[in-house]
Amino acid sequence: MIQQKNVTNTGQAFTLEGVVASMLLISVALIFSLQITAITPLSASTSSQHIENQHAELAQGALETAEREELIQMLLYWDSSSSKFHNSDSDGEYRVDAPNVEFAQEVDRVLINQGIGVNIDLTYYNNRTTYSDTTINYFTSGEPSDHGHTVERSVPIYENDPIYDSTGNPTSQNVTETDFYLENINEDSELYNIVVIKFTVWRI
Repeated sequence: MIQQKNVTNTGQAFTLEGVVASMLLISVALIFSLQITAITPLSASTSSQHIENQHAELAQGALETAEREELIQMLLYWDSSSSKFHNSDSDGEYRVDAPNVEFAQEVDRVLINQGIGVNIDLTYYNNRTTYSDTTINYFTSGEPSDHGHTVERSVPIYENDPIYDSTGNPTSQNVTETDFYLENINEDSELYNIVVIKFTVWRI
């Protein structure tokens, strides 16, 4: 009888140990799951930063690889009769539709149509004596977020560069033969002015 009681007690002890061990395993699994859940927001943030970096690289690549002729076409896409860029708003800016020039159309296709906000500003010299600069808004698709990226490229304008018509083709007029937003800052050389294109992108 005494031996049977010891066997029963031993069995109950093993059963209790098994239950405790199972509870410990479940607790560890729950803690591990909670730790994984806590990391998820950080992972999303890292993913967002990666996407923003990609946008910045796209903007940098688009501006750096563009041919000078493409950028000149955009900068000299000028309507002399209305004293503003062709088909722009009353204040001379583009807000909804990109202008009919190669660079802007490519930006529209690659960036804007993919949900990326784009602003293009032009800074140039407006006085041959002090060389003070002026900035105008060329294309605006909204207010950049705090995570926007801006890249720049300087484009020299020369006296023999042509003005472009509304279809994006060069006219017979060059920059010295029309009245537009740029001034000749150095009449002793072929350099007419220097325009800095400021290209800002952000995720909408």
